[in-house]
Amino acid sequence: MEFTVKARCKKVKRVVMGTLQRLLTIIADGAFYSGSDLARILGVSRSTVNNYMKKLGELGLDIHSVPGKGYQLSVPLELLDIQAMQEPLGLASLKLISNIEIKFQLPSTNSYLMSLVRAEPQSSGVACFAEMQFAGRGRRGKLWVSPVGENIYLSVLWRFQQAPVDFACLGLAMAVAVARAVKRIGLDLVRIKWPNDIYLNGRKMGGILLEMSGESQGPCSVVVGIGLNVSMNSFLSRYIDQKWTSLKHHFDGDVSRNKVAGIVLEELVLALRDFQRSGFENFKSEWRQYDVIKGRQVILKMERTIIKGLALGIDKSGALLIERNGKVERFFHGEVSVCLD
Repeated sequence: MEFTVKARCKKVKRVVMGTLQRLLTIIADGAFYSGSDLARILGVSRSTVNNYMKKLGELGLDIHSVPGKGYQLSVPLELLDIQAMQEPLGLASLKLISNIEIKFQLPSTNSYLMSLVRAEPQSSGVACFAEMQFAGRGRRGKLWVSPVGENIYLSVLWRFQQAPVDFACLGLAMAVAVARAVKRIGLDLVRIKWPNDIYLNGRKMGGILLEMSGESQGPCSVVVGIGLNVSMNSFLSRYIDQKWTSLKHHFDGDVSRNKVAGIVLEELVLALRDFQRSGFENFKSEWRQYDVIKGRQVILKMERTIIKGLALGIDKSGALLIERNGKVERFFHGEVSVCLD
């Protein structure tokens, strides 16, 4: 979840994995495990186990320590599993995916795949998930709160041999893909805030960050990064400075991260294929149906100016249309929000 950097967020940092990852995998089911049993399984001392539990607590996990019973994760975690997330995938999407990777910890999934672009420029159809990110990014340089094991942090690398004419609309098309995925999960009220933020009931639930290498009118590689809140409930949520929500807040039962991951991945690769074939044209009307700000008074913040006016939707090029002083103006960049007064 996107947030403005605050000084007290220094606990969100990179930690050394390996044994710590193994420990989390063991206790993820929410059962009690004694310190001695964990020490034996991991091949470390009981004091080391205790130190690792403290580190997990620093990552936002609530660990119970009960004398005579041991340690327990207060809320079980569903860690990502490639086989489980492939279950919702159809044959068409599987053919488009060349590789799926799950990393426990990364600076960001986008930066990981951008490094792959530099090393293997012809790579395409590569998906990378992370259980946590310590330098996740949103639009306009904001950090993205990425607690361990709670949400979806996914990037997809796609190679365009020839970018469509309306290539600048790719981010809007990807927002439609995520909205489709959320509807498949069962939430019909999903909306999009220009250009590609995912909203539900007036609260932000996800966002998209695109990075490109190559020529915008020729061969190029694009990394599409998605952050989607699934079970956000850790202490890290206190650092989010806007209204937010997550999928679990809208269901009575549990929400499977692996099912969500598979559905989002499928909708993304199918949308990338379709955008490569015909550009934004086949997404335009659907994007307009999801538009959460059309007909509302908005504020558009740009680098050196602030625009206030009535949002009228988007034009054929994906530009935001704002009416002010009797004139309709087009905008391609900026951070838009709804006026509260």
